[in-house]
Amino acid sequence: MRWRMAALNALHMHDVLLERDNAALWLQSGTLLMRQENWSAAEVYFEHALNVGSLPERIGEMHCNVAEARRHQRKLDQKTLFHAITSVDDGSFDCTAVLAWIYIDLQDLNEAERILKQANVDRFGIVDAWLQIGQLYLDSLMWAKAAEAFKMAIQIAPQDTRAHIGMGKTMQLYGDFTAALNAYDSALLIDPFEFEAMFHQATIYHVQMGDMDNAITRYLSLLERKPENVAILNNLGAAMLNAKHRGQDHEAAAIFYRAISFDPNQMESYGNLKTYYAEQGNIEKAIEMLEKAYAVSGLDTFRIARVLLLPQVYTSAQHLLQTRTNMLAMLDAMLTDKTLHVDKVPPFYLTYQGMNDLPILRRLNKLFRQACPALTYTAQHVIQPIHEPSLCIRVGFMSKFFVDNHAHGLLLRGVLERLDRSKFCVYLIVIPDASLPVDQGLSKAVDHIVQLNLNHKSVQSDVAALKLDVLIFVDILSEPLSYFTSFARLAPVQALFWGNPTTSGNDNIDYFISGEYLEGNTEEEVYAEQVVLLSGLGIWYDPPPIPTVLGHRKDYGLQENWTIYLCAQSVFKLLPDFDQVLGSILSSDPNGHLVFVEARQRAWTLQFQDRLKRSFPISILQRIHFLPRVAGHEPYMRLLSMATIVLHPFPFGGSKTSAEALALGIPVVVMQTPYLRCRMAAAYYIHMGMSDCIASTQEDYINLAIRLGTNQTYRAMISSKIQARAPMLWQNQQVVDEWERFLINAVRLL
Repeated sequence: MRWRMAALNALHMHDVLLERDNAALWLQSGTLLMRQENWSAAEVYFEHALNVGSLPERIGEMHCNVAEARRHQRKLDQKTLFHAITSVDDGSFDCTAVLAWIYIDLQDLNEAERILKQANVDRFGIVDAWLQIGQLYLDSLMWAKAAEAFKMAIQIAPQDTRAHIGMGKTMQLYGDFTAALNAYDSALLIDPFEFEAMFHQATIYHVQMGDMDNAITRYLSLLERKPENVAILNNLGAAMLNAKHRGQDHEAAAIFYRAISFDPNQMESYGNLKTYYAEQGNIEKAIEMLEKAYAVSGLDTFRIARVLLLPQVYTSAQHLLQTRTNMLAMLDAMLTDKTLHVDKVPPFYLTYQGMNDLPILRRLNKLFRQACPALTYTAQHVIQPIHEPSLCIRVGFMSKFFVDNHAHGLLLRGVLERLDRSKFCVYLIVIPDASLPVDQGLSKAVDHIVQLNLNHKSVQSDVAALKLDVLIFVDILSEPLSYFTSFARLAPVQALFWGNPTTSGNDNIDYFISGEYLEGNTEEEVYAEQVVLLSGLGIWYDPPPIPTVLGHRKDYGLQENWTIYLCAQSVFKLLPDFDQVLGSILSSDPNGHLVFVEARQRAWTLQFQDRLKRSFPISILQRIHFLPRVAGHEPYMRLLSMATIVLHPFPFGGSKTSAEALALGIPVVVMQTPYLRCRMAAAYYIHMGMSDCIASTQEDYINLAIRLGTNQTYRAMISSKIQARAPMLWQNQQVVDEWERFLINAVRLL
């Protein structure tokens, strides 16, 4: 068939050449060549038809065709514009769309819009022109102009799904996710199987709104239609990895490998496999995935991810020190690379090494600022302060962990509730967690709740729009969005609370809010921020509810006559040097049994157990027990209640867990180190006027634990003392007064 068409075309061209003065035939031939996308030949034929000049009624059409043929050859010059404008001015042929496209190609979108608004909306190419203008504005991040263009396309062609999808993409990138979902819904009403609309809806639920369950449902539906689509496979696996409550990590890994089987150069799946293997505690395999991702992409994102890849469990003290040394060396090397562009990953496990993190976090901050200048955004109300009398000081508290039974929120709930409303307006700025709702007590404690999305640029603009006087980051190392939002200046005063008890290393954070009992005396510089020492405890806690039914040892497979030393902390807080302390306690107390809880990942528990096996003889190992993890306040309190002694690990301890043990009257053995991360429980004792359970050396810690474990009379006396004084810890109005004093003074100093 194709050879017959070619033969007919050749015959036709032969006839044209024989009739050089037949303008209609040359025009027809040019049109045929245009359909074949032979633009240069078409231009020759159209110009010849113009030169013949025997069809004055079609002169506008010929000028328009010359312009169109030249535009497709990228001849965007005055001659092309002359032909298009002449055609429009002639009025015999509607060349408006072609003229608009020329201005689009010239990136003169304002002129293109002006022309299109005068065009006959029925003319072929008008809708496409508006769609192209919208896309160009979208590429330039000009949201309002893009939305206007797509709106025009929708008005002209309301049944064109492309226009609705363009509007959806505009709203999605702008950060109005409700409007984006509505636009995609409009496209799906026209075509229920519109793939792009369904895919973008899934990404909104996944990436921007953090609703993994909704996203997974949509990805699975899309996958049924396109089982080999690597973008769907990768996104589905990523959503499964993020949806911790579903426990589908292994299924996610299989999906990533399936995506790679279809496209071995697919960097996203390698990057996600790094996350999977790191979570499983397989650091070597995680490094391998990062190396593969870098090999296929060349992106520095994967280099920085390698620097920040830290184990959850160290095999030895030497392993910990070597890991830290390597991290510093890699950071220093990267800081010399001025071409580096990196993605955003916070160093969560760094603070659990128990050392001074300021040198590393300052380097990391400098690296990210150097590589990602957009992080250092400044809100307009900070650049140009509004000198208007305000009814209140606007204070925002930002975190992902304002959820039920989480320490970061519980430490502040009473403060937020009791701040004087004649002086303060309180905002709860929530990073979404689809699996956990905001704690009801926190919701009731504030004046405004601001639900963020997961788009970093949108978060910057949404927080800036609040025009806060003070922004408090409750934690910044536990997840990426808080960490990288803190690089911006979104309020005149920015402060860090100790949800993660270490410095930010960030000059855009003005204050680190701590307490006089929480900071040790050290000659080292450990904070980039000015440290605010709230008088007294500096911590608010409501009294933890005591379950009506406490735990029974038989329910946990433990004997009633054993001395139970309980260390119910996350495994990444249990460092190798602490192992020897635990071994010494068990060696000195033949009736002593040590109880841990299993880690979030089984592999972490196995790695910790392997380390213990290398350190202790079988006689000690037989008296070490691992209990399943418990979730929720009451189950954890029941677990604590069956302990004889609670061992507070060092150099990283616990705050909420220690407070709960003291509420039960159980002695908590603590070691007071120079850094905040191990001083929370000691601060409780100091506030209670008790130093009985605070050790200053490892030897003191061991002896204190043994005395409490083996001397029942002494233990009963300490327990009685704790029970009598623990109420001093709860609902301390002095904490609220200190917060108010700090906030007022910080704003006055501006």
